[in-house]
Amino acid sequence: MGPARFWDLIDSLGGVADDQTTGPLHELLVASGEGDAFRSTLEDLVRALLDTCDVPPLYRGDTSEWIAAAVVARGRDVYERVLAAGADLDPEEWAWGESEAIKMGAPCSANCACITLATGSAEGWPDASG
Repeated sequence: MGPARFWDLIDSLGGVADDQTTGPLHELLVASGEGDAFRSTLEDLVRALLDTCDVPPLYRGDTSEWIAAAVVARGRDVYERVLAAGADLDPEEWAWGESEAIKMGAPCSANCACITLATGSAEGWPDASG
């Protein structure tokens, strides 16, 4: 999947990855067979962001991936600006509470967090809203 296609798909989220916006994206990716390529690109972007930008200790681990995914969901311009700045990611600035839904599992309810970005699994965890 090329960058232009990936960012076009991200733009379909309207700046936020949550259960409501990721459902149609998930359906499109399943129908087009682009799910694996999308997930791979997302993982690379999240990894690059977390290699450059830190998060407060309380938010490290899986939560840091959700925060980074929320940055990606805001679109290419925002992502590139945040990556270039290299500053810490402030969880209060990003709508990350449901951003795990972008990670290609079935859309999650507001009371769970599907951790699929790094592990590929869909284990339920308590609500991690931000």
